Amino acid sequence: QMPPPSVAEIKSRLKGYRYRDLASKDVIDLLARFSYLKAADKLQPWPYAHHSRLMVSGTIPVIVKGMTYNIPIAIWLELDHPFKCPLVFVTPTQNMCLQQTPFVDQKGKVNLPFLEEWSYTQNSSSLITLAEVMCATFSDNCPVYTTRLPVHHSNSSHQACRLHTTSEVTRPNTTSEVTRPNTTSEVTRPNTTSGVTRPNTT
Repeated sequence: QMPPPSVAEIKSRLKGYRYRDLASKDVIDLLARFSYLKAADKLQPWPYAHHSRLMVSGTIPVIVKGMTYNIPIAIWLELDHPFKCPLVFVTPTQNMCLQQTPFVDQKGKVNLPFLEEWSYTQNSSSLITLAEVMCATFSDNCPVYTTRLPVHHSNSSHQACRLHTTSEVTRPNTTSEVTRPNTTSEVTRPNTTSGVTRPNTT
C-alpha cells in the first residue's frame, strides 16, 4: 500500500475549491482510515455537468454474515466541500452486477439519510463518517453481486449480497455459466490415470 498523499498534495489538486484547507483535511482523514481509497491525481469530469471535481475512488470493506467484501465506490467532492454534501456512486467492476436497494438506485447513485442531512457546521459531517455509514448500510443492503466466481464461492456470495429474487440469484450463476468449467469432464481429465501417471511410468 502506498502512503496517503500529504495535505499539500491534496490541496494542490483542489483548484477552484473554496475551502481548500478543510476539504484537503477531510480527504486526508478518509484516506488514512480507508487504505483502499485513492484521490485522483487531477480533477475528473463531473457526472452531471461539464465541470471537473476531485474524485476519491476505490473500495470499502463491508462485512456481510461474517465475511468481508470490497465494495467499489466513487466520491465526488462539490466545490463548496465540506459545506455541501458529496456525490457518491457504487461503481461495479466488470465481474459485478449492480443490485438496486433502498439506498442505491439503478445507476449506482447512493442516496442515504446521512447525505440528505449533511451539515459540516451542525453535524460535523465528514467523508470518513460517510464511508463508515456506507459500510454499515451495505452490510444489510449489499448493492452489488459477483457474476463470475468459483463454484465453491457462489452460494455464499449470493447469500451475503441478499439478492431478493430467484431470477437475480440464479441467472448470473446458472449451471451453463458457472459450473461447466468445473464439470468432471473438464476439470478431472488432466488428473486421470492416463494424464497423470504416464509421465511417471518407467
